Amino acid sequence: MHDQDEKEIQALVTDLLDSLKLTPCKDTVVGNGVIKGISGGERKRTSVGMELISKPQMIFLDEPLSGLDSYAAVTTMKVLKELARSGVAVMVTVHQHSSEIFSMFDNTLVICSGMMVYQGPTTDLKDFFQDNASIKCPPDYNPADFVLSELQAAPLEDIQRLAHVYKKQAEVKIVPAIEKSRVQGNDAPSLKPKARPAAFTTQLRELFLRDARDTFRNKPVLIARYSVLIILNLLFGCVFFDAGSSQSEEYWLSNLGEFIPYYGGMVTVCIFAMMGSAQATILRFPEQRGIFLREYASNMYSTIPYMISKMMVEFPLSFVDSVVQIIITYCMMNFQGNIFYWFLTSWVLNISSVSLAQLVGAAVNSGAQAIQMMPLLFVPQMVFSGLFTSLSNIPVWLRWIQWLCALKYGVNLAYFNEFGFDYTQLSEINDAKSSLVGLDIGILLGLIIVLRTATNVVLKRKARYVF
Repeated sequence: MHDQDEKEIQALVTDLLDSLKLTPCKDTVVGNGVIKGISGGERKRTSVGMELISKPQMIFLDEPLSGLDSYAAVTTMKVLKELARSGVAVMVTVHQHSSEIFSMFDNTLVICSGMMVYQGPTTDLKDFFQDNASIKCPPDYNPADFVLSELQAAPLEDIQRLAHVYKKQAEVKIVPAIEKSRVQGNDAPSLKPKARPAAFTTQLRELFLRDARDTFRNKPVLIARYSVLIILNLLFGCVFFDAGSSQSEEYWLSNLGEFIPYYGGMVTVCIFAMMGSAQATILRFPEQRGIFLREYASNMYSTIPYMISKMMVEFPLSFVDSVVQIIITYCMMNFQGNIFYWFLTSWVLNISSVSLAQLVGAAVNSGAQAIQMMPLLFVPQMVFSGLFTSLSNIPVWLRWIQWLCALKYGVNLAYFNEFGFDYTQLSEINDAKSSLVGLDIGILLGLIIVLRTATNVVLKRKARYVF
């Protein structure tokens, strides 16, 4: 895609849809193994179109005809033939081919037992094997099928000899052509790039619109998300109903039986804020891995707008999660702190845990691996946040992990919001200091930035490793 205005971009998309015979299904969901969408042939041509949107000089397709019926296969090949005539170098691997499809290839490369035994014009294939391997193709017979069947039955020595013959002939033809291209140098017009990536704002806009459509049209997932959110927080509200109260520090210290459910309700709200969105987020990157790698390799966009677009969709949803959660629990548990600070604490804690989930999701290769990694996200958060044991009781060589746990800072913020900044004895129990509230907020924001940056780096490295 070029850095062009909106009309030129739309014209490019329209031309591609027309050339790929996809205009009738342009507004149809592609679909997958569960969701019914476009046909197999249309899906193959859609994949071709995604590669062509950046106007490459060459396109390589690995078995684009697999799984297609004869009509869909011929239609796809005709589209590729038109692309080749327009100046795009098209390379295709095929294992099953009719005579009609085989005749569409300008050049053919034959590989057997890992050795190249022929590369050249398709029309010369029969003569080459007849002259060098005494393989004579009968009249009105598909040359590709006949040659491959003969080669598969031939001894390895015959294939090695044929590969040696081809190599000698190729050296005579190819080496002079290579030398000629070296003399011409890199200033040849054909070697100059003709396209550059879209502008950052264009990438961001298109990625955001796609992510937003993908999120909001999946209504069953949204319904399940907010149903679980509401039901669980109503349940928490019932368990810790009216636990909060505006009392002095001395009262709470002398009535721990009343303090424990109050404090427990507060901690439960923080834990759910941490876990709620992270569980779904950790599966997002493995699910979209194939799409991202293909589009990134085609230079459609960079990782930065890809990450920012997801943040633009995710942050409002996380905020709604936090508002719904706090409204329910604040009223039912009778919290006494500033409700705005509760919104902020829940939201920042939600985003920080989602950032960690994104990092883990980007680092793994499948949803199964992501699920296995989920305990690594949540269990250390609770162990090293000072909820079950004083941080001073944790071995010194493990104590540093607390600084990476967002839950620790979220609980501290909620604690001071509820019990005030003067409850020094209670602060010591939780190993928190009122003077460090600003630092707690800063560390949470810093964790978000560091984790998002690390996710961006991981995505780049994973894409580079694959391609």
